[in-house]
Amino acid sequence: MKSELAQVAKEIKNLNYVIRVISHLDTDGITSAAIISKALKRENKLFCLSIIKQLSEEELEILKKEVYDIFIFTDLGAGQLENIIKFFPEKRIIILDHHEYDKKLKIPKNITLINPHKYGIDGSKDISGAGVVYLFATALNAKNKDLSHLAILGAIGDVQTKFSSLHNEILDIALSLGLLKKEKTLNWYGIESRPIIRNMIYGDIELPGIENESDAVMFLESIGIEPKLGENWKSFADLNDEEKQKLISGIIMKRKELENPQDIFTERLITKDKGQFKDLKELSTLLNACGRLDKASYGIGACLNDKYSKAKALETVAQYRKEVSDSLRWYKDNEDKIIKTKKYILINAKNNIRPTIIGTLASIISNDKELDDKTIIISMARDKDNSKVSVRIKGEFDIDLRDIVKEILTEIEGEGGGHKNAAGAIISKDQEEDFIKQATQVLDNLEF
Repeated sequence: MKSELAQVAKEIKNLNYVIRVISHLDTDGITSAAIISKALKRENKLFCLSIIKQLSEEELEILKKEVYDIFIFTDLGAGQLENIIKFFPEKRIIILDHHEYDKKLKIPKNITLINPHKYGIDGSKDISGAGVVYLFATALNAKNKDLSHLAILGAIGDVQTKFSSLHNEILDIALSLGLLKKEKTLNWYGIESRPIIRNMIYGDIELPGIENESDAVMFLESIGIEPKLGENWKSFADLNDEEKQKLISGIIMKRKELENPQDIFTERLITKDKGQFKDLKELSTLLNACGRLDKASYGIGACLNDKYSKAKALETVAQYRKEVSDSLRWYKDNEDKIIKTKKYILINAKNNIRPTIIGTLASIISNDKELDDKTIIISMARDKDNSKVSVRIKGEFDIDLRDIVKEILTEIEGEGGGHKNAAGAIISKDQEEDFIKQATQVLDNLEF
């Protein structure tokens, strides 16, 4: 891969015209966009950047009419390689992507695909899109090593948390440059911003006897911690050192009847920045929020340390949380419109949920503790003439959700793709009922 990266980097260095850059709207896509933006600016290259929901045939039809001579696709493109070949027979195309591609395709000379799967590296777990773009950026200029933390952030955004050797090589650079550091803390997501009582009820630390808000409040008061700061519930970050120690000791005592009562800690990665989004997992949520609410520019700016963008991104994440909360409320209030079996859940939100939020809803449902393992969640929501489909599964199993999507689409016209454990599709909204019918047949016959 290194020689191919070096060759493309040399080509980019010698360009003297505007480069068209296209990236995806999720955390991995936004960090990819931030990395390549900074790298191209350092080379004094002019470029035009767009963040898109999906690289569909419709999108490619629009792009092919643009006047640019060179296109760079980041965190997308590999899964649409056949269409890119068809629509761009003459334009210079560079694809920096980690998704799988059809290896039977003959790639023409005008297209360069930089992809880990070409080299026996699993792009679904060993490197993210941002990681591939980072490797290109460092081939372009060694100074771009100072973007290593963004490559790690992209991996976390793509749920690549069990780091491989490639990830660890990039992480070591970020740690050595002081861009990231490791910190041992309670195994709670959102420890900087999420209220303690919510983490006690819904977090990953088992706490016998704490089932609701009242139980959590009583526990905190019993160990001498006031649950609120003014009108707001306290987060762990709001506690002083003495209170933090009280909480940790109290949690361990609450778990004394369990097998490993002290198994409550995790190691997290944090940036050198201060504030509630210094934790990479929380920062990933912020970027994802910006992308999902059509504010990707704020996410890119936040990655590149722009103060205005950071402030706007914080406003965006508050709106995102409200929309996610509203989508969960709709899901709970419309059980009669949802197909539920022991093997799967099928949700058609139509126009009731933003299509960029529907995948988040499916992911939240897939983490429901009351749901049986291996339950497959298929959710869809409308965007103009199309419906966005998201597919998730409860638990981690050797099941490729892309294969399930592909089988459903054998009878339905649409475009599918994604990852092994988080797949999706785009179909015409006129085919929603046919898709649901075909999906039930495929899922009913599924054995694993």
